[in-house]
Amino acid sequence: MWERTLQDLIRGLRANKNDESKFIGQAMDEIRREIKSKDMELKAGAVMKLTYVRCSYYRPALNLTFFCSWTC
Repeated sequence: MWERTLQDLIRGLRANKNDESKFIGQAMDEIRREIKSKDMELKAGAVMKLTYVRCSYYRPALNLTFFCSWTC
């Protein structure tokens, strides 16, 4: 299964300046799926992408129930 890397996510964000919120929503859905995976490399990549999106673009408070899947 091929997943987007952090570099792919950054390129996608730059390419979708006109519709950033839709792209970020799709990326967050992808990150949620990756965090639920059993593959630790995939989870690590998802955390890197989540950190980048959170620090750079996504300002509203995140729903804390989203993090339960990887903190528990």
